[in-house]
Amino acid sequence: MVDTGWHKQYLHHASKSGMLSAVPDQITPVPTTSVPITCVPITLRDDAMMAIAALTRAHRALAFAVSEAVGLPSPGLGLLRLLARRDSATISQIATTLRVDQSVASRQVTVLVDRGLVERDVDASDRRVHPLRLTDAGREVYAQALAQTQARATIGFAGWSVEELDEVTALTLRLAEAVERSASAGLSAQHADSPTDEPYVHREASDEREHD
Repeated sequence: MVDTGWHKQYLHHASKSGMLSAVPDQITPVPTTSVPITCVPITLRDDAMMAIAALTRAHRALAFAVSEAVGLPSPGLGLLRLLARRDSATISQIATTLRVDQSVASRQVTVLVDRGLVERDVDASDRRVHPLRLTDAGREVYAQALAQTQARATIGFAGWSVEELDEVTALTLRLAEAVERSASAGLSAQHADSPTDEPYVHREASDEREHD
């Protein structure tokens, strides 16, 4: 039987974070199964993928508007958000969370350090490790960005109920996990060349035996 504990983790992330910053620090691992599984084709409507693309573009536009308002590029704001939700983080942890190369994460951190928004510390137990933390200036910029986001959300989400926001938050987190799982799915050449171009979902092998 499929372990559904991952859904509870989504709701936990949604409840502890703001509506527009409800992305967990790390994608929840794909749920495991207790029996062998097989793949059965389903049809994912094209307009569903178009809706996902539209959401991505809209979020990018919002991030750009906020970054323009506070005078900091979107990647920098993402890094400030990450550090604001943690006491500290290393370059390696930042790269893993943001899904970028360590060299990319290092360049982004350097920009923020040079602007006095982030500071490098020294781990007392391992002086080779340099945890990164927000400075007072970094926290101020992040607060400005958060205020900008909330002010825009007040306009953009006018008419939405709290229940609707809760529901869309949980569903969006599930959507992010599903897209992530789709991106990392290892399909065989036969599946990749399928003329139906249908995505695949898992089903317990025992279900097939019942219908043989």
